[in-house]
Amino acid sequence: MRSIKDSNITKKLKRQVIIFCLALLAAIIVTLFRSGSSTIEYSEHLDDVVLTVDDTDVTLRQMGYYIMKTEENIDELATVYDPGDTYAFWRVHTNGGYVIVQAKETSMNTCIRDMVYCAEAQAAGYALSDTELDNLLDKVKDTFDGLSYKQRQVLKYTEDELYDILYYVELASSYANYIVENEDLSEYDQTPEIAVDIDGAYYNEILKDHTIKKDNRLWAKVHLGNITITRVSIGNSNDAEKDPEK
Repeated sequence: MRSIKDSNITKKLKRQVIIFCLALLAAIIVTLFRSGSSTIEYSEHLDDVVLTVDDTDVTLRQMGYYIMKTEENIDELATVYDPGDTYAFWRVHTNGGYVIVQAKETSMNTCIRDMVYCAEAQAAGYALSDTELDNLLDKVKDTFDGLSYKQRQVLKYTEDELYDILYYVELASSYANYIVENEDLSEYDQTPEIAVDIDGAYYNEILKDHTIKKDNRLWAKVHLGNITITRVSIGNSNDAEKDPEK
C-alpha cells in the first residue's frame, strides 16, 4: 500500500503536468491566433473576395459599407456608454456574446441577407421603380458627402462604386418590403417584418436555396471597432485622425 507521502507526491506531479499542458495549449492558441488571425490593413485588401453568394462575389470594398454602418451604430451607443473610452462598449459581454463579435456577425449576415434578396429579386424579374432610382441617387450623394476623412481613406469609395453598393442595398430592401406587402406570411409565427429579416423564418427558408461561401481565413483577419471609425481611449489624445483639409 502506498504511503500518504507517495500519494501527495503523485498528486503534486499530476497538478504540475496539468499546469504544463494548459500552458502549452495556451501558447499554441496564441501562436495560431497571431499567425492566422492577425489584423490586415483593410485599405490594402479592398479587392479581395470575402464572400460569394451563388455566383456573385463580394469584396472587402463592398463589405466595407456594412462594416461602416455597423461601426457607426455601435459607436453611437459606445459614446453614451463611456465618452472617455468608446472602445469599452465594444468589450461588453451580453447574453448574445461580446459586442465586438456580434457586430462582426451582423455586418456579414446583413450583407448575405441583401445579396440573397437581390438574387431573389432578379430571379423574379423585380426591379427598382423610377422613384426608387431617383431616391437612390440622392442617397448615394448624401452618403458620399457624409463620409468622414477616415472612411474615405480606408474605403476609397468613388461615387460610382458607392452607387453599385447601395443599388444592391436598396434592391434588397425594396424586394423584402414587396414580400411583406404581397406575400401571405401567415404560416410563420412572426410578424411579416421579422419573418423576412436575418433571424426570420421566411428568410432562413429561402436562404437554404442559395450557396454561401465565405473566405474564413480572410474574414478572421478583419477586426471591427476601429476600421472606419476612430475609437477614443482614456489617456490617448492621439487616437483621433487629423483631417488635413480642416
